[in-house]
Amino acid sequence: MGMEEETYCLAALLQVAGIGRQRASALVAAFGSARAVWQADKGDLFLSKHLPAAAAESLAAARRACLPERLAERCRRAKAKTVAIGQAHYPELLARIPDAPPVLYYRGELPAGDRALAIVGTRRATPYGIAVAKEMANCFAGREVTVVSGGAAGIDGAAHEGALAAGQTVAVLGCGVDVCYPPKHRILFEKIAAVGALVSEYPPGTPPAPGRFPERNRIVSGLSAGVVVVEAGQRSGALITADLSLDYNREVFCVPGSVFSPVSQGTHALIKQGARLVEHPEEVLDEMGWAEGRRAKNSALAGLSGEEKAVLDACRVESLTTGEAILDQTGLAPARAAGILLGLEMKKLIKRSENGYWRLKGR
Repeated sequence: MGMEEETYCLAALLQVAGIGRQRASALVAAFGSARAVWQADKGDLFLSKHLPAAAAESLAAARRACLPERLAERCRRAKAKTVAIGQAHYPELLARIPDAPPVLYYRGELPAGDRALAIVGTRRATPYGIAVAKEMANCFAGREVTVVSGGAAGIDGAAHEGALAAGQTVAVLGCGVDVCYPPKHRILFEKIAAVGALVSEYPPGTPPAPGRFPERNRIVSGLSAGVVVVEAGQRSGALITADLSLDYNREVFCVPGSVFSPVSQGTHALIKQGARLVEHPEEVLDEMGWAEGRRAKNSALAGLSGEEKAVLDACRVESLTTGEAILDQTGLAPARAAGILLGLEMKKLIKRSENGYWRLKGR
């Protein structure tokens, strides 16, 4: 069975009414492949106990309509490619989030590695916000950092434009990759597809809808090692992206704005809650450990003692490490470990939460 056929079968399963991400995953696990699910008879589907009667009828109708084949044809006409989670080209960072999309549709080339930062903000951006987003994106892209955003008007569009002048950018859409929304970004999207990627979890031809944009935000966060919020009102979708980034243990940075501007209220609220205030792109790159080209190690790593390195190695990047786990791995006395952890935190090599520690990205 070809990988492409399996991907289209999985993608088609996700389009069947009553079958979502979790149910599709359970069915694939039960039958061994998405293709096997499509070929299974009603009795086997019933015995699997993963498919309610209504969803089984919907699957039968989709099977009669040859949905995987029709989906493949839609992708061919839209010049869109697909990749399923677990396959080689699926973005590494995105695969680590708990609600990663099982299948991505894209035009262009997906980013590799973890050198990616999101820049997000309001659609009603001020000239100041537009200028900041462009400058930040241009600097990041010039340092071989992929700039990720949501393809919307305002801050998103400015970030994509700034990045295109120096490197690669990815636009995550709340519609199919062949649907241009907003319409004024048609030329911009073609440029992005040529040197970066247009990405969506929705098949070609899917129109934009209000509920799809919040869903898109988790992909923006998931593709990025950190997010920079430039301008965001109190109810901005950018705040959803920032909250998701915190949930995924990704860094959150905020650019301050005018205290008189309503599109700065959400940004300032994030800063009050502990997001890192930044004024220049170099601050973000330095915090990520990417300040000097492709520097692999932060200068703070130099001169660490053997015990300090052992504690740092015990702290994981993507998940919380408890104090007990650190003691078990290092064999240090609690008082000694506590002193080392405090020192590493002061050197900005780790980050403390109420219940444990994270090792910071790039450190």
